[in-house]
Amino acid sequence: MGIQNGNITFAIGKIAVQSYGYKLYFSHKLMYNYKQMEFSGQNIHRRNFIRSVAMTVPGFCLVNCSREPDAPLYEEYIVVNRTSASEHNGPPFMEQLSNGVIIIQGSKQFSSSEDEASWRDMGRNSSRYCLRSLNDGKTWNSSEHVSVGSVIDRTTGEMFRVGAKGNPANTPDGATITEAWTIMNWEKARELGRKMILSRSKDSGNTWVDQDLSDSLYNYPGSGLTWFIGHGIQLQRGPRKGRLIIPGRYFGTDFSSFDPNIHQIVQFSDGLGYVYLVNGVEASSIVSETAHNTLIYSDDHGETWKWGGSSQGFAGEACVVELSDGSVYMNNRNHNPETLGYRSWCISHDSGETFTEFGIDKTLIEGRCHASLARYDFQVADTQGRILFLNPAVFGGQKQQEMDKTRRNMTIRLSYDDGKTWVVSKCLHQGGAGYSDMIVLKNGLILCAFEIGDSGLPRDNIKVCRFSMEWLLS
Repeated sequence: MGIQNGNITFAIGKIAVQSYGYKLYFSHKLMYNYKQMEFSGQNIHRRNFIRSVAMTVPGFCLVNCSREPDAPLYEEYIVVNRTSASEHNGPPFMEQLSNGVIIIQGSKQFSSSEDEASWRDMGRNSSRYCLRSLNDGKTWNSSEHVSVGSVIDRTTGEMFRVGAKGNPANTPDGATITEAWTIMNWEKARELGRKMILSRSKDSGNTWVDQDLSDSLYNYPGSGLTWFIGHGIQLQRGPRKGRLIIPGRYFGTDFSSFDPNIHQIVQFSDGLGYVYLVNGVEASSIVSETAHNTLIYSDDHGETWKWGGSSQGFAGEACVVELSDGSVYMNNRNHNPETLGYRSWCISHDSGETFTEFGIDKTLIEGRCHASLARYDFQVADTQGRILFLNPAVFGGQKQQEMDKTRRNMTIRLSYDDGKTWVVSKCLHQGGAGYSDMIVLKNGLILCAFEIGDSGLPRDNIKVCRFSMEWLLS
């Protein structure tokens, strides 16, 4: 390649330029004038040239981004504000609909007093917040009548979500319901009204039709209670292209590994049950080796759903993404006492039906919190394997639950090799930060929404960060 008088000339022959996974082959001599924006003998608009070439070399970057902004862009907004000390704004869920509208939805929970813990997810009054943006996340307005789903079928435009409804407010003895009680008494919870519901919307989330799938989805086959949280995906590659996937988790039915007569109890947690010491490191009586992440999938546009494979044990919530070869990568909140502080992962090579590769990623540090994944698939032919990962990046080693200390430093990472390594990292928020969601817009911008707050569990406000790939790489 040579530059002379404003011309960039690619030499004759088959030449490959490779950086971060991109390979570009030129079998003819092409001369491009970067000042006049034309190929020799043929006028071509700059955008069309950029659309046809993807190259990354040190100091010089041309990216296949026909709609992505040219200059680095970063903006941030507080889109949901806490109005009282007893209000807690929970995890945001975000999606860009087929018509381009972006929806953010989450729960508002209200404690009975200012002293009540902010991390209780069940057993108290709640409402929801719902926001809509018509301009790629620049401005947001309340939109109470619209809801967002777990996954969108991009072929039909229909949205789906799976979640529990009818949770009892109290246990049979009158105590306030908790996650731990529901997990350990999952059969009794169903008797008291808890159901697993599939909701469907054909009008961009304005109206929903519920279907009770408790008989098939309430508990994982041969095991205990199931839980669904997080963003689903639709496969774009491989033999199961079009498959809908929604991540979930399930718990065991035997909690006898914890013995109060033997183990030293550290605390009781609504979400983890008894936290106790094992060789000086904290363990959870509920999120034990029998707690796994999993997924459900549909190959008939959501008409029927089947269970997929299981992750390794000690798993909390999952996030999933499709790899370049069509495999499914699942990243897990990790409660294993032997590897606390690092995210676990697993890979399925049969589109989610079974998981056969398992590991720990010591780059992805955590303090036990939900995370988000997204493929940067703005390009039609993404040969780089670019994946984005978002979580509060604080190493929480021996503690199962120190949320005020470890749910901080919301960090975005970029991988060029399908999650094997993470070579780019930027902190989006240095204070308290918790659950998150992330999407890549149709124009290539990246949108992150997450909980923030600096007292206890960070569930005061909801923050949105909006930025370009150029900003992330700058």
